[in-house]
Amino acid sequence: MTLSAPHQLPPSAEKFLVGRRQAANDLNSLLTAPRQAGAALTVAVNTPPGAGKGTLAVRRAHKISTSVAPRQ
Repeated sequence: MTLSAPHQLPPSAEKFLVGRRQAANDLNSLLTAPRQAGAALTVAVNTPPGAGKGTLAVRRAHKISTSVAPRQ
């Protein structure tokens, strides 16, 4: 029997993400930029508490989940 790890994201709360268009665009640019095959990417989002870091990250994760799911 082969077990696989679940691939789950929390629900997206898009309606709560307000005024973060530039941050979302910047994050998308980082995530879609060309890089060497096999290279890992780490992105840090640094803002004050309650500024929407988690919401921004989950929203971006949902948007790219279909393209990265096999490589988790």
